[in-house]
Amino acid sequence: MNLIFHDLIGKFVQVYIDDIIVGSKQKEDHLNHLKLSFERMRKHGLKMNPLKCAFGVTAGEFLGFVIHQKGIEVNRNKTKAIMETKPPSNKKELQSLLGKVNFLRRFISNLSSKTKVFSPLLCLKKEQEF
Repeated sequence: MNLIFHDLIGKFVQVYIDDIIVGSKQKEDHLNHLKLSFERMRKHGLKMNPLKCAFGVTAGEFLGFVIHQKGIEVNRNKTKAIMETKPPSNKKELQSLLGKVNFLRRFISNLSSKTKVFSPLLCLKKEQEF
């Protein structure tokens, strides 16, 4: 997909594996951007899943994030899941929590320095107490 849309990515197309977002800053440009994208898909024999398509929307959820005209935000369900997680009581639960937090790393400045306090706990052997 990246090869097919290489010259459009970052301009008005975003691609993640087999998902595509065509976004335009101006409504007037959007029909032309869609036309160019559809022509490219047709040329390469790509088909769209109607159940995954949304046209004319100003915001939408994509890969667990909310994308709109002003940028990208975290889906509130993701932050809620972290906030409602009970404090970890073992290494596996800590790894799970850190995985959830890591999903939001682009929104948390200096995340690695904030989570490095947990490093010693991640290095514990099975026989050592958490």
